[in-house]
Amino acid sequence: MAGEEDYKELWISHYSVALWSSAELWEGYLGGIEDLFGDRLERLDERDPVRRRVESAAGQGAFVVEFEENEDRRWVSGRFRESRIGVSITLSRGEKDWAGRYVDNDIVVTAPERLLREERERLVELFRLGNEKLRPYYGYADSWGTVAGWCLPGERYQVNKELLGIFWLTYFGPPYCEFFGRERLLGLEGAEAGPGGGVTLRLAAGPEEVRDRRRTEVMVNLGRMSFYGSGGVKEDGQYALSLEQLHEWRRRQRDGA
Repeated sequence: MAGEEDYKELWISHYSVALWSSAELWEGYLGGIEDLFGDRLERLDERDPVRRRVESAAGQGAFVVEFEENEDRRWVSGRFRESRIGVSITLSRGEKDWAGRYVDNDIVVTAPERLLREERERLVELFRLGNEKLRPYYGYADSWGTVAGWCLPGERYQVNKELLGIFWLTYFGPPYCEFFGRERLLGLEGAEAGPGGGVTLRLAAGPEEVRDRRRTEVMVNLGRMSFYGSGGVKEDGQYALSLEQLHEWRRRQRDGA
C-alpha cells in the first residue's frame, strides 16, 4: 500500500513522436541526469544480466535501443544510486505498431519526496533536460498523488483526442505551440519560452502550492475540451493533435516543408 511519501513523490512524464532510436540520445540524457545530481546510474533494467549491470550512463544508450528481432515496442527501467531517481522508458521501433496504428514514445521519471524538499530547482532543471533532449510534444511534472488522482478509476485519457491536463510544470512542444498559438501560451502567467522551441508553464514555486482553480483557469483559457475529464464526444484530432497529425508535423519539419 502506498504511503504518504509515495503520494508526494515527483512524477515527470514526457511524450514524443521523435524516434528515440539513437544510443547517443540516451547517453546524453542519462549522463545529463548524472551530471545534474552528481550521481551514478546503478541499474538499467531488472532484466539486464549481472555481467551488464551498469556503473554509469556511458555506453548504456546501445542497451536502451537494442530491440529484439521481432520486437516493435520496448520497455526499459533504471535507477540512480544516491538520488534514487527512477526512469521507465517506453519506445517504439518506428512510427506505427504491428497493426499499422501510429504510436508515440514516453518516459516516466520519479524522484523521492526528499528531493522535492531539498532540490526543487534541480528537479525543474531535470524536467527541462528531458524537454531539451527528448523533443516531446507534451510533458508534465507534479506529485504522484495529483497525477494518479486526475484520472477516474479504471479510465485513461485518449491520446488522440486530448491532453491529460495542466500540472505544476507543463511543457507544450512546438506542434502544440502551433496548435494553441505560441503567443497565447507565452501570455499565460508563469510561462516561459523553451527549451527546444516549446513553451514551459510553471504554476507555482512547488507542486504543493498549486491550486485546482489555477489548473482549471488555464485549461478553460486554452479550451477545456482539449483536456481529459471535460466530457462530451471528441473525434480524433478535433480538440488535440492525434498521433497521425503529430507524425505528419514531424515529417514536415524534417523535410523543410
